[in-house]
Amino acid sequence: MKKSIIFTFCFVLFSFIAFAGKFVLIPVSVTNNLETLFSNNDLKIHYYCDDYVLATTNNLNFNGVAVLDENAFADVDNYAIVYCYDSEKEDYLSKIAGSVETLYSGNHFFIMKLTGDGFMPAINDGMVTIRNVEAKLSKSRFDYPIITEQDENILNLISQVSTDSLIAVVQHLQDYVTRRCDHANSVLVQNWLKEQYETFDLNVSVQALPNVHPWWGGTVQSGNVIAIQLGTEFPDEYIVCGCHYDSFAYQSPQGEPGADDNATGTAGIMEIARILKNYPFKRSIIYCSFAAEECGLDGSSRYAQQCAQQGMDILGYFNIDMSGYLQSGSPMHIDLIHPTFAAPLANYYINVADIYSPGLPVTSYPNLPGGDSDHTSFNNFGYMGIFPFEDRNNHSPHIHTTNDIIGPSVNNPEQMKIFTQLSLAGIATLALPDELPPAPVLSLSKKSSSVEAFEGEDINDFITVYNLGDAPLTFEIKDIVFEHEGLSGVIIIDPLGGTVQPLDSLAISLFYQFPIPLKTIDKEYTGSFNFICNDPTQEKTEINLYALVHQKDNINAIELSAFNIYPNPAKNELQVTSNELQVTSVEIFDIYGRKLTPHTSYLTPHTLVDISDLAAGIYFIRINDRFTGKFVKE
Repeated sequence: MKKSIIFTFCFVLFSFIAFAGKFVLIPVSVTNNLETLFSNNDLKIHYYCDDYVLATTNNLNFNGVAVLDENAFADVDNYAIVYCYDSEKEDYLSKIAGSVETLYSGNHFFIMKLTGDGFMPAINDGMVTIRNVEAKLSKSRFDYPIITEQDENILNLISQVSTDSLIAVVQHLQDYVTRRCDHANSVLVQNWLKEQYETFDLNVSVQALPNVHPWWGGTVQSGNVIAIQLGTEFPDEYIVCGCHYDSFAYQSPQGEPGADDNATGTAGIMEIARILKNYPFKRSIIYCSFAAEECGLDGSSRYAQQCAQQGMDILGYFNIDMSGYLQSGSPMHIDLIHPTFAAPLANYYINVADIYSPGLPVTSYPNLPGGDSDHTSFNNFGYMGIFPFEDRNNHSPHIHTTNDIIGPSVNNPEQMKIFTQLSLAGIATLALPDELPPAPVLSLSKKSSSVEAFEGEDINDFITVYNLGDAPLTFEIKDIVFEHEGLSGVIIIDPLGGTVQPLDSLAISLFYQFPIPLKTIDKEYTGSFNFICNDPTQEKTEINLYALVHQKDNINAIELSAFNIYPNPAKNELQVTSNELQVTSVEIFDIYGRKLTPHTSYLTPHTLVDISDLAAGIYFIRINDRFTGKFVKE
């Protein structure tokens, strides 16, 4: 009995401690300046920006203080800043009635408490989750260098940024259909990102996000992918760059391509890593791909909190989020988003831009009217974070829609390149590059100029890589481009990369597969491979491959529209129907061209295909050995 009383007392005491205080908003002003607010021991600040702080306190002796919740965090784990333009507020509130309690209405934003199902952020862009953790004011502990002239080493590095590489990654991420953080596809993307960084020989880990629940319900499945390139002289001093890789669309929970928001940023950070990993730096560089940004900056917030708890010395955080859209008629420019206290890093970035991209306008702004991004997480845990953005007022109108794809939304690859180059220049300069290694010499040869096969048959071929230099050559294969409308197939390359010793060679096996029926007869199939190696002079080395492919029986294929495949996406079962043709065979292939053998029941008019054993992802289906389509397994 005594134990029960003690336990009850301790629980009540813990509850009082955990929930003591009111949840308040305090406007930042001359009297309520940020430094004064952070130095007040009666105030536990959870979030700050140039305009206000959100805090827990019982002291209401502040000018303009607004009490938002009498018992902070008593019945919720977090609150939310929800961005919404003033002209849309009334309509937005009617849509989410019953799911939230509006605690405060400010200039283009709400402070809200989620109370039920049916909540969603306003259409213009997202939210920030406010957790019961203490924020830290970002302070400059480092004197950023003043750059007066271009450095040949930095010029060499930024010259290696490739628009082809950037667009290839954007296209790959777009093709996942959705990267929403609670969807199985987000785990596929997480694993792909991890594999890519591992091929760069970086120290890669995945930070899981337990107990993170998106505002739409469910649980986050994917985590933060963190890749570290250790410094040679000051490994405990870090330059961090990052992006978010999750996507979200309002109209369709299964059509969330997220090309500009934020495959462009994900491609940019990966491109920086692809280039810088070939060179030694005195300071460490961390490349981050964050999950769960779209549901409140949760991924980056958890990582920045971990960095602060570990006392990591982070000299600056560079964010890339949306860099591929330029409004028609608008000159290229950069809107640099950062709080006032991150001005030292922002001024350094402007200096870098002025030296390496002279004439490009860069303008500082304290916030983004319709949203936020992962730099805020770092600023709120005491680090300097900046966010170069494509356009504060005229960003892509297609984000968070099914039309956020290459073309309408990512319409300016050159702008993507410049955003990537400037972040790379800023990061590399701070990281202090060592002397560049000597360049090896690459030579390629091919067994034959062309190969010939019938559709459905496999082709074996190979390329030989020669290293004619006096240093080891590490290479990988990127940017596989196929040229011929109407042809499709898969080329499997083994190995995708490797190391060639001086005056030695390595054979690369090419295995062509054509699981997808062709719609044309006797057409040439051309592939172009881009070899990426640690010699920047070899960056654009390409070799063409040719295959003359004939279609069996010389019969033109009937369009897939003769068949209906549904549901798509599917969980356990696909149905294949046709009003014109009988289904006689069904084959499934994964994205690598490997044939799978699902159980199929051939019925009329509904043929059922059991896909319950397939892993989540994208697959191809071939019907009657001729007709093809694509579906997503949830």
